[in-house]
Amino acid sequence: MKLNRKVLCLMIICLIFIFTMCENEGKKPIANFSANKTEIIKQDSVYFSDLSTNEPSSWNWDFGDEMKSNLRNPIHVYSNPGTYNVKLTVSNSNGTDIETKIGYIKVFPEDGAGDSITDIEGNIYRTVWIGGANWLAENL
Repeated sequence: MKLNRKVLCLMIICLIFIFTMCENEGKKPIANFSANKTEIIKQDSVYFSDLSTNEPSSWNWDFGDEMKSNLRNPIHVYSNPGTYNVKLTVSNSNGTDIETKIGYIKVFPEDGAGDSITDIEGNIYRTVWIGGANWLAENL
């Protein structure tokens, strides 16, 4: 029996597809994610992207500020300055995996919002936030 080339090519493509599908079958997911930015001014939005492998079917995000989401690729707004850990838990019928990124999101006060620092001798210096950095508002 002689196979024509088109049929042979189609059979090879089908076998590759089946092999690829079976390769991840029966494996628990491996959690992974990224964010479009990790240093923001308060009230800015952060877009989180699920990068997990092995086909998770559920997502549970903990943004570190008592807010959570079960969307695959959520958008989150941080309301208060601080440094936040972000945790993603992914699951499928074969298991669960967790990825936690410590100190992943840094939220700064609004640009220009006044603050102050105190030195060891008790001197108080006014500061100002510019572009996500805290600067002294006056020369020493």
